[in-house]
Formats: sequence, C-alpha cells, structure tokens
Amino acid sequence: MKEISEREHDLILALVGEGRTQLPEGVLEKDLVVTAALRRLKEFHDPAKLFFCGGTCLSKAHRVVRRMSEDLDFKIQLSPSLTPSKMRRDLSLLKNNLADHLREGGFDLPQEGVKSRNNNKKICMRLVYRSRFPAVVSLRSELQVQLVEAAPRLSIMELPIDSLVGEMSGTPENRAIWSCLGLEETFIEKIVAFLRRSLRGTRGRIEERPFDLVRHLYDVVMIQRHHNIGQNRNLTVLFREVVQADAREFANQDAEFARDPMKALRKAWWHLEEDPGKVLEVGYQQFARDMVYGEVPAFAEARGIFGAVAKQLLDSAPANGGSW
Repeated sequence: MKEISEREHDLILALVGEGRTQLPEGVLEKDLVVTAALRRLKEFHDPAKLFFCGGTCLSKAHRVVRRMSEDLDFKIQLSPSLTPSKMRRDLSLLKNNLADHLREGGFDLPQEGVKSRNNNKKICMRLVYRSRFPAVVSLRSELQVQLVEAAPRLSIMELPIDSLVGEMSGTPENRAIWSCLGLEETFIEKIVAFLRRSLRGTRGRIEERPFDLVRHLYDVVMIQRHHNIGQNRNLTVLFREVVQADAREFANQDAEFARDPMKALRKAWWHLEEDPGKVLEVGYQQFARDMVYGEVPAFAEARGIFGAVAKQLLDSAPANGGSW
C-alpha cells in the first residue's frame, strides 16, 4: 500500500515543529500522495489526451488558491471521428490500462475502487494509501481520481506541479508539466457546480460534507479577487454551454434542474444568500481551518463576491428557461 517515505515523514514533522505551517500533518502527507499520483499519471500514455482541471489544478498548477485539494480531476479528449461504440471501447480500455498503470506505480486500487458510468464517459478511481499521521476530519481516507470525457472549451496552459512539502522546505523534486484547463473555464464550471449542488439544501437536504461544497465557493472567490474574471462579458456564452451540458448530464438525477436550469440555479442563489441554519458558513469555516494555508476571505465577503458574479451571469440568461 502506498505511503510516504521516512524522509518525507521527517520533513513534515520539521515543517510543523518549526511553525512554518499551521496545516495538520495529515494534510501535508496527503498532498505528497496527490503529487506522487500526478507524477505517475503524467507517465501514462494513451491515444486520448488528458487535461488536468478542478481545484487541485488551481492550487498546484495555477497557484491561484492556497488550499489542500484531495481530488484529481481530468478531462479526456478523444478523436471527434469516433463512433459511439468505438468511443465506449476506447474509454473502457483507457480505464483498465490507467488502473493497471497506477497499481504498477505502487498505488493500492482494488477492483471495487474503479467505477464508471454513462458508457465509460465518467470514470472514478479511489486510491487507498496508508497514513502515518492522525486522521484529519476534513480529509477522505483515500485519494479520488475522476476523469470525464469532455474536450476543453477554451485554450489550455502547460504548467509545472510540486508538493506543499517541496515548496515549504525549498527542496522541490522532479516537477511534472501538465496540460491544464484555463482559469476562465474552471471559474464558470465551479460557479455552476456550486449552485447546482446547493439545490440539495433548498429541498431540505443537508450536504453530507459541506466543505466539499464550499471549496467551489472559495475557489471562485479567490480567482475573482486576483484576476477579476467575472467582468468578462464573453463568459456568458461559456456559462450557457456549461449549464446546458450539466442539465443534460444530470437529467436523470435532478429533474427540477433539467426542466428549467436557470430557475433552479436562481433558487440556489437565493439559498446562498439566506444560508438556513448557517450550514454553509460553518462548513466554510471548518474548510478554511483545516484545508487553507493562504489568505481566507471571511464568509460574508466570500458570499458577497460569489453572489455578485453569479447574479451577473444569471441575469444574462432568460428568466423562463428559453434560449439566449
């Protein structure tokens, strides 16, 4: 089973003992495992192209957020000329070969830890590792790798990645260079993801792990504070595309959202403004305490920034769910 080396263990103890970070040891440890997985994945060869995206990409590649992220998200780009049956077979082969590649790299990936749906267009792998430090409540006990068949909509960037321990100790190791999704596309996807997932709260369902939801809020706010992307009116077209794509993807899971996406997202926006029971605020504070190692906007400020950007995008859409 994968675990950090003795040298890495001692580096973590030194960093924490010297007061160079307030992060729990388990967070630094998991980041090392995440970084090792990224290096291993970079060595994987397949006709399909993999593009690094999501919160971990924002943190480790773009460095626009300073937080621990435990999921590895990728987009898979296949040849557009493939037939549906050939696409299904190619994705199945990619899934199996990638799982074997990770196992050969020392990662524990049981058969039941590899899942796929929608004809292998969505693949999830749960890698198990052995921790040498006390558990951190905000962390899962495994590393999740998620891959979605979807070509990037905008341009990509080639960026290096490194571990937190390497950055903090000044001892960077071999840096993998990843093709990464751009900030604008991630920005819009995270706004839509936060609002769509917030719909659970409007129906009286409490998010099982609120900090899984508020990480989208934090990411959007940090991008906006440092890059002011929300002022780009050209993003309304991208917003429409992402909303429509999610409505199709989650049609079987969320009939209300699929029936009238904009109405549902506006409802979620109001839920953020009200935050019944302060569920989001409490989750945000726990997330900031356990996972963030940089600046942390207060919840009220974060809610205000996110709400303003989301409202601008929602106001650009028709109120009755019609076409733009």
